[in-house]
Amino acid sequence: MDYLTIFEMIDQANKRIKQLGGVEMRGGKRKGAGRKPRQTARKQVNLRLEPEMKDKLDRICEAEEISQTEIVTRWVDAYAI
Repeated sequence: MDYLTIFEMIDQANKRIKQLGGVEMRGGKRKGAGRKPRQTARKQVNLRLEPEMKDKLDRICEAEEISQTEIVTRWVDAYAI
């Protein structure tokens, strides 16, 4: 019995799909693929923290199960001017 490698099977499938007028299964740009854009763009902020403060921030984020972006957003929102 003759066994095919996975690559040979994909190659044969792609040839057959092309014969039938379809699209190959090899990735690339596809309509509707990828992450959808946000409605409002974010701005990047770079901070320099003491190592202890960075560790503390990491522990807070882990304990709250949220990202650094989310915790900073909450802190800024809570600071009323």
